[in-house]
Amino acid sequence: MFNDFVSYRNNKFKPTLPDFAIKAMIETPKEKIVDCQKRIYAIGAYNDNNIANVKMLKNELINFLKQIEIHEKFVNDYLSKSKSARKSMFSTVTFFGIPVR
Repeated sequence: MFNDFVSYRNNKFKPTLPDFAIKAMIETPKEKIVDCQKRIYAIGAYNDNNIANVKMLKNELINFLKQIEIHEKFVNDYLSKSKSARKSMFSTVTFFGIPVR
C-alpha cells in the first residue's frame, strides 16, 4: 500500500485521482502502522529470546511512521494548493545549481 503511494508520487500523481483517493493512499498505511504499534505494545512481557526482535520491530515501526508522516505532510500541502500550484511541487528551479523556491 505505501509502496503504491510512493510509486504514484514518483509519477507526479499521474494518472490524476480525486483528492480523497490520494489522501486515502497515505492514511490507510498510517492507520495500519498505528494499529500494529498498539498491538505490539499491548502484548506485554516477552521471553528473553524475543526481547531484541520486539525492540527492533518497535523501532522499525516508529521509523516507518516518521516516513509516512513526511509523505502525509506533502499530501496535505499538495491538496491545499490550486491545480497549477500542485504541478510546481514536483519540480525545482535552480540558479547555477542552487535550488530556488
